Amino acid sequence: MNELFCRRLRNWNGDKNIFECSIFQNFVEDMILFQKASDQLIVDFYKDVRDALSGKEYRIMYLQSDDISSNIDIIRKERSDVYECRIRQCLYFF
Repeated sequence: MNELFCRRLRNWNGDKNIFECSIFQNFVEDMILFQKASDQLIVDFYKDVRDALSGKEYRIMYLQSDDISSNIDIIRKERSDVYECRIRQCLYFF
């Protein structure tokens, strides 16, 4: 998956904006929770990301909220729905 993501970054010619959650939160969460990756593996991944973005002009965008509590509730609901969907897909597969 890491190689796929870095290849997509190398091929990316978008609007020069990368959302923080798509490059940090989502990958770190996946690597810690599902891949059980070591700290060094996570650091190495981001070194590869840095190399993939080398020479590109980009900004990492962070969306700030005035109501963090409500946002956390929404995120919690969205993530539980996603995990429930994944479980259903796995059960259907087997």
